[in-house]
Amino acid sequence: MRLLLLIFLLPLCAHAQVRVCGTCTDMEGAAVKDVIVKMMRGGKMIAFAHTDAEGRYCVSSELRVESSESPTLLFSHISYESEERTITSSNVDVQLRRKDVALERVVVKAKPLRERGDTLSYRLGAFLGKGDVTLEDGLKRLPGVDISTEGGISYMGKSISQFNIEGLDLLGGKYNIATQNLPADYVTTVDIVRNHHSRRVESDVPSDEVAINIRLDKRVKFKPIGSEEMGAGYMQGGDRAADRVVAMLGLTGMLFTDRFQTICSLKGGNYKDYASGETRDHFNTLSSSTLSTRLFGNFDGGAPPQGDCKYQHNGVASVNAICKLDSVATLKVNADYNYHRSTHYSSHTSTYLADDFNRVSITEQHSPFTSKHTPTLSLDYRKNADRVFLRNNLIIKGVFERNEGDVMQMDNGQGTMYNGQYRRQTSLFVTNKLRWSTRSNKSVRRNIDAEVSLSRTPSLRMEFHGDGVVTTQSAQSTTVDISVGTSFVFPLSSQWSISLPLRIDAQYDYIETERVADSHDVNHINGWTLKPIANLGFEYRSPNKRLFATAGIGATVISSEFSRKLPAITSNNRHLPASSTTYTKPVVNPSLSIDYTFSPNSKLLLRSGYYTQLGDITNLLTSPMQTDYRTVRTASGIIGETNSWTTSGEWKWQLPMSYFTLSLGASHSKIKRNTIDSQTLQGTAVEHGVMQRDTRQQTTSLNLITTKNLPSLFAKLRAEARYTFGDGEWSVGSQPTKVESDNLNLRGALDISPTSWLEINYDITYNKSRSKVPGYTNRANSLTHSGALHIFPISTLDLSLDYDHVRHRNMGVHHMSLFNAAVQYKMKRCVLRLELNNLLNQRHYAYTIFDGLNTYSYNYGICGRNVMVKATIRM
Repeated sequence: MRLLLLIFLLPLCAHAQVRVCGTCTDMEGAAVKDVIVKMMRGGKMIAFAHTDAEGRYCVSSELRVESSESPTLLFSHISYESEERTITSSNVDVQLRRKDVALERVVVKAKPLRERGDTLSYRLGAFLGKGDVTLEDGLKRLPGVDISTEGGISYMGKSISQFNIEGLDLLGGKYNIATQNLPADYVTTVDIVRNHHSRRVESDVPSDEVAINIRLDKRVKFKPIGSEEMGAGYMQGGDRAADRVVAMLGLTGMLFTDRFQTICSLKGGNYKDYASGETRDHFNTLSSSTLSTRLFGNFDGGAPPQGDCKYQHNGVASVNAICKLDSVATLKVNADYNYHRSTHYSSHTSTYLADDFNRVSITEQHSPFTSKHTPTLSLDYRKNADRVFLRNNLIIKGVFERNEGDVMQMDNGQGTMYNGQYRRQTSLFVTNKLRWSTRSNKSVRRNIDAEVSLSRTPSLRMEFHGDGVVTTQSAQSTTVDISVGTSFVFPLSSQWSISLPLRIDAQYDYIETERVADSHDVNHINGWTLKPIANLGFEYRSPNKRLFATAGIGATVISSEFSRKLPAITSNNRHLPASSTTYTKPVVNPSLSIDYTFSPNSKLLLRSGYYTQLGDITNLLTSPMQTDYRTVRTASGIIGETNSWTTSGEWKWQLPMSYFTLSLGASHSKIKRNTIDSQTLQGTAVEHGVMQRDTRQQTTSLNLITTKNLPSLFAKLRAEARYTFGDGEWSVGSQPTKVESDNLNLRGALDISPTSWLEINYDITYNKSRSKVPGYTNRANSLTHSGALHIFPISTLDLSLDYDHVRHRNMGVHHMSLFNAAVQYKMKRCVLRLELNNLLNQRHYAYTIFDGLNTYSYNYGICGRNVMVKATIRM
């Protein structure tokens, strides 16, 4: 036993425990932490330690005593020179000397895209082209994003529902103010939020809304920024217009902080549509029409699809501010004033289907003038928390408009008649919207919303002069809408919920029209419509949260009562007694929706519903009303009823990291009405009316939208296809006529920069339409090519040439080509631009379109060749 114990203890006696402690300081005596202390022996590390915040360390190891090599300590730190010490005692202190480190140049590039749940964050600078100036220019290049000619933003074919700057909704639907004024290089990131929830209390409810959030560079935050625009040029007149000097001037100021944002602008000029579309509301938060203006629209003559035909004066003053009251509440003010004046010259031929199915053509020349003033004020308070949502929005708007539309009519070569048209309107709109939503800990959701709106036209007057006869038409109207509703959502289980929305809608309408011609025709009607609505619904969410389905049974009783306050007067001057119309109808409108999420980037949406809608008070306006110098309108005298069944489906698939999006959609609707629209010709006069007769209409639509970006080529490809077909009925005279129609629209677009000094943009659109009535088929097709070539001799200089070529084929072939050129030079704080428009001095744009019954051939006078020198200076 003693021998075994001796054999076991001999190896232990051949080792010794070594423990060394000490302090590391710099040359000034300050402690150095995070120094790596290694104990070395024979070139090998046998132990190590780190210094603490006070520079102290301790390192220990067992050493073989028979070894001839003494251990050493090696001290190393990234900011100090390495030191080595031989261990001579149990305490070793050391002073370290700083070392100079020369770092090599490192370029760090952020990824162009980050995906976080439903949010896609695009680094805008990675997609910008050399010639891009504004935020709108940059947004056009993002995958899946499209910008309409009016500035509206859509993603994968769906219009956005919210536009934020640094998380705050400053502008609402008037986001053109930001996209057209904010420099692109002031923006770092564009967030596209899919399945967006504007109310946080509904964050667990599936949504197909899309929102955009703009993140700004730090250098433009917390200080006033802005820009000044100025320009002057010369424009050659068209066939009936004189040459003129054109000019523009604009000032824009902005301030963005964490708690306050503001954008103010003042712009005006007579160059194209400068400033006119800056305050366009893409969300249509407030109606711009009343009963009177819907009946008696203006006659400004429209505009062609390409080219500038209008000689315009535009002005806008806009003040927008939002203040963040606390972490969840904001107060916003938006006020603007718009002025627009325009005139142009055109001729067109209208070919109408007559009672005997012959066709009657009327040729006219127009020279309309329009002047419009539109002031708007909006006050918006919003509290958006996890458990409560409260919003109150007050909007006030006025419209003051004047039209003068002289017309020269050529009656099939038999003579010429000069007609004058004059129209003046004043309208006022006021609306207040209140919304309150809460959510309990048990996921019970409650909502209360109320809306009160007033739409009033106190004065609308029209005069028509022709062939020695003066006809006057006047109208005034008032509409008051009151809507109050509440809803409750109760969870029955983890998958099932039940909802019970209750609402009552009340609407008061008053309208008076008076026509004085060869007879005295008066309409004077007022009345109420009440609709109490209950919509029992069920919600189902699958355990894996991929399937969300809702089904509802909407029940309502529509009750309307209208009365004529003034009696009608017969030809023998006898007064007929006042009359009244009452309509009551119970309605059931079922609906179904299904949302299925295959993956975060693939989603299927299905919607189906049956809807009932009653006509308004205008159905009772049976006395004739003059809408232009040769058109009279009458109504059926009965309340129109429309029942429609609509089913739609959409599949969205995207691969964000591959910059690919695809949207496929289809819809089908069937409509049944108890009235039919009628058209009757008496010479060159057209009478539009409504007759009592059951009619049916159906429409089917298929569409595809896909985009693909190729970052290596700075390229974006876009393809769209839409096919729509259907049929309906019109009454020509007293003869019901079936109208069949179909339309095919194909579009392809390419933006590419194959080299650093070249950029090419190309857009091609093909449209084919057909309309068929008994004994006659109308076909038309058009092919439009648009493109631009940009050359950059240096990175700041952009030489561009763009063109539009259109070929229309219908009752003849029409061609039109427009060429424009520009030179743009970008400096750090200034952008200089020279524009040369309509280089070929094109004077006319001719094309033909048709509706179900009639064909319209237009020939617009185009603004002549013009030159403009512009400067935009950042302040």
